[in-house]
Amino acid sequence: MADYGRTFVHFPSNGDRLIDAVKIVNSFPSAWAVSTPLWTIEEGRSDLTLELTMAVDGRDVSVELDDLLVL
Repeated sequence: MADYGRTFVHFPSNGDRLIDAVKIVNSFPSAWAVSTPLWTIEEGRSDLTLELTMAVDGRDVSVELDDLLVL
């Protein structure tokens, strides 16, 4: 990401509509495969998509970075 040459920012207030989360069946703890586009100051919505696995066990949440894709 450091070599991308852009300044990453939080996504806009309506950007959460573009987050795709799919529950992973039979996972324990409960887990979701999450895909979200990234935003930069220079481009707005960039061509990068972050792929994560998020797991929730009670009040504990873990996040695993799976991939960073150029679309």
